[in-house]
Amino acid sequence: MKHNTFITIAAAILVALTIVVSGAFAQGNAVLSGTTVTNTGKIVIKGALSGTITTLGGTIEFGAAGAQAIPTGYTFTNLTASGGVGDKTLAATTTVSGVLTVNNTGKSLLLGAGTLNLTGAAPITITAGTIDFTAGTVNYNGDADQAVYGTTYKNLGASSVAAHTKTAGAALIVTTAVTTAAPTTLDFGANAFTGTGATFTNAGTLKSSGTVAVTAAAAIGGTFEYAAAGAQTVAPASYTNLTFSNTGVKTFTSGQTYSIAGTYIPGAAANIYAGSTINYNSAAAGQTIADVSYGNLTLSNNTKAWTLTAPRTITGDLTLAAGSATTIGGAFDLNVTGNITLASNLTKSAGAVVFANATSTVTGAVNDIIGTVTRTHVFAAAAPYQFNNQYTTVALSVPPVAQNFSMTVSPGVNPTGYTVNHSVNRKFVPTFTSLGTGTADVQLAYLSGEMGTLTEAKLKEFHNGISSANKMAGGLYVRQAVGGTFGYVKLPAISTVFASNQELALDDQFNQFMTIASADWNLTTTWDAGAVPGATDDAIINTTGVTLNAAGHVNNLVINAAMNLTLGLATSALQVDGGLTNNGGLTLSSPASTLQIIGTFNNLGTATLTNAGTITVQ
Repeated sequence: MKHNTFITIAAAILVALTIVVSGAFAQGNAVLSGTTVTNTGKIVIKGALSGTITTLGGTIEFGAAGAQAIPTGYTFTNLTASGGVGDKTLAATTTVSGVLTVNNTGKSLLLGAGTLNLTGAAPITITAGTIDFTAGTVNYNGDADQAVYGTTYKNLGASSVAAHTKTAGAALIVTTAVTTAAPTTLDFGANAFTGTGATFTNAGTLKSSGTVAVTAAAAIGGTFEYAAAGAQTVAPASYTNLTFSNTGVKTFTSGQTYSIAGTYIPGAAANIYAGSTINYNSAAAGQTIADVSYGNLTLSNNTKAWTLTAPRTITGDLTLAAGSATTIGGAFDLNVTGNITLASNLTKSAGAVVFANATSTVTGAVNDIIGTVTRTHVFAAAAPYQFNNQYTTVALSVPPVAQNFSMTVSPGVNPTGYTVNHSVNRKFVPTFTSLGTGTADVQLAYLSGEMGTLTEAKLKEFHNGISSANKMAGGLYVRQAVGGTFGYVKLPAISTVFASNQELALDDQFNQFMTIASADWNLTTTWDAGAVPGATDDAIINTTGVTLNAAGHVNNLVINAAMNLTLGLATSALQVDGGLTNNGGLTLSSPASTLQIIGTFNNLGTATLTNAGTITVQ
């Protein structure tokens, strides 16, 4: 049966054979079964559509005067909703391979809870009325470039077999979910995209040259490309890959955090990072940090790598979370205006980490900046400034007006002249302009794994090769033993022996004890090592009012200037197997007090000697 003219049939029609329609065929209810329906024209249905044939060519128009349901499971070439009195509703899965047209004056085409697949190049035309996609799912899944209709979607999908772009023609709002598949690009163009509250399953590319609004906690997979030629604001989110293209400056919002789990390509523009936080949080090892200056920079989850091709600046804070050890290459400085927090090591293989701000701090119980740390600000007198970790500090008593002070720390590197199990396996090299007329208080930190079997209580600071002659001269030593954190040795008032570019080390092999209290010689609290020196130890009197009221036996003894030692009782008996050098005051006040010196006795300078007992020099 062949019809070449427009025919209207208001009753039900059952078709069980081949129908070739070249004009228009209108009916109430249509049951299309049989072998083939070949439609190159238009079938207008004002009732219901059913039957076993679910793939229909030409144009199928649902044109009832009232509300009308478009049945599920059909693939249409062209689908039209018309009538203008009632809404038309797509109930479940429907595919339109050509054009979906709405010509429903004053009414809508509604998508229910189902899925609408659109595979045509320009799949939606609105002649009259509206389209409502606030329920269900719309997939632009043709294997070709497609135009995406600008409206509000509940769920929006984009996919293709080959690399194709789905481009929005107007603003898009997605309330529930955005889904894209590789290698597809969903391009919002210069139109606004609002995905606040939506989730993203993105294996392809999302692209925008306009405004983007998403929930700050949104996790966006695949790649998000910001492509404006003019200024553009980056939406706070957790991105997998973030790419900037075109010439426009991209601005990260101050106070917001942006996570990047994959690759960040910043483009050539001078993007604005001030006040924002970029968190590189890849779970895979070796994530690359884009070579730009940042606001706040956080590195987390696994190892990172950053190569500087120019000096870079972090205008806020730098934070390394646990497990995120980072290596910074390139012979350029990394300038940090804020603070550095270390739960992993930061290795600067060349150049320096530079603090220009006196208030900048380094925190972290057991982690270092490995390499060189430089401070270029004005130093306050006697203020301890942190360098490679929170326990390696330098305080200048009378800082010069202009001062650049650097400390290079090499954990796991043996200092010059080291002796196994006596020297801490860590090297320190300070570099500075001048100490001026003042001195330096230097505190050097170390970890338990760098000590071997040395005696921690006997550690002292040495320079230019470790020997008894190279012990750093100065005030008292203060120790903090290794526990769950750094141990350190502090030597105040280093002066002439402290030189720029001179290697420093910590060593215990010379058994040198120094007094830190004006008390009895035989009290452990009198000595910096927390123990009383013995016959193989060297002792230094560096406080006033030290008294020996019983027997004492040391290898060498030095009494520093303005300090004194008194043997005041009949039981006072001191034996010195090596030499005794007195630069301060030595008193034997009891006739029964004895001092026996096996080596040499030097009473120097303005030193005083008051003897009412017996001194024997052999």
